Amino acid sequence: MTTTKDASVIAQELKSASRTLFLTGAGISADSGLPVYRGQGGLYNSGVTDEGIPFEVALSEKTLREKPNVIWNFLQKIESANRNASPSLAHRILADFQHELPGYSLLVTQNVDGLHGKAGSRDVLELHGNLYRIRCDHCEWKTSIKNYDELDKIKICPECNFLTRPDVVLFGELLPFDKIDRLMEESENGFDIGFAIGTTGSFHYIKRPFEIIKENGGLVVEINPCDTDISHMADYKIKSTASEGLEVIRKYFDNKK
Repeated sequence: MTTTKDASVIAQELKSASRTLFLTGAGISADSGLPVYRGQGGLYNSGVTDEGIPFEVALSEKTLREKPNVIWNFLQKIESANRNASPSLAHRILADFQHELPGYSLLVTQNVDGLHGKAGSRDVLELHGNLYRIRCDHCEWKTSIKNYDELDKIKICPECNFLTRPDVVLFGELLPFDKIDRLMEESENGFDIGFAIGTTGSFHYIKRPFEIIKENGGLVVEINPCDTDISHMADYKIKSTASEGLEVIRKYFDNKK
């Protein structure tokens, strides 16, 4: 955990920043009881699903084309765990910061669980999509659902009778160009401070915004109990859960003793 002096400095920098980046990974949803994907205890560390299928196969573009039920069945298990999850304290604090900060803030997430939206965050850039959005690649029909009990009604597109799919990025697929372009454009415009929260930073497009912040003389804060690919860039490393780390920053942001 960071020192009280560090937390106070971070809070003051956050208050005075003209532009702030918050970037979150699975670690922020771990506080809501959801499993992380990489890092300590991550789903991908075991390498296979309960049925013995490698994760990167079960959640691949190839499987979607050839065996769509494999993907739907696997995602239904993930959604079942996600369904009753509530936004964590960390989700709620970030939503509050977005509404209270005097400057501009961008919230970017690798998560597909929709918990930032449930917490009240606005304009969330969901890089990997959202588990509760369903789309048709054939005619571009889209819809949103509350839970996967509704799936049977929409696995076939009501507009063109083509197979629908989850609006998430699968292994073997490119990330949406519009989302990556926006993240890079926003980064090039400059952030005074960036927070890497609960992400291992394994991908270039996750690391690059923080590299740009450092190149421009900005401040990087990392909240993660583990060392990651972003740790060496962090001016302040808070070794804690997302909720614990953000709670102590929030305390000083509110000038509470």
